Amino acid sequence: MMISVEAVSSGDDTSSVEYGKRIFYMSSDVYTVDNLSAVFINSGHSEELSKHYAEKLLGIINTDEFANNIGAIYSKHFSKDELKELESLMRSGVFKKFIALRPAIQQDMSIALSAAADKVSK
Repeated sequence: MMISVEAVSSGDDTSSVEYGKRIFYMSSDVYTVDNLSAVFINSGHSEELSKHYAEKLLGIINTDEFANNIGAIYSKHFSKDELKELESLMRSGVFKKFIALRPAIQQDMSIALSAAADKVSK
């Protein structure tokens, strides 16, 4: 079960880690069994094992502990004001489209990179 953005506290006392968690929650809906399975399949695992790994990984991703870790990572690299600005940007329609298409884009980029690597190794 995903924790909604609204479950994260808001207001003047919101820490940069909390804003980082919001950023994570806003982009974490792309983590599905199918999308995560593709990562494992691309690494050479069978479909069955990839689905098993994806389900286990999804169970870890969908915890408040993991979100806190990700929030801390964001707050390490961005100021509180930058995270607030990023949150605002992420609420835009074009960014929502970007997030929705990110797995397909990453898949296409991976294929293009593999093709380029094949040229280098020949």
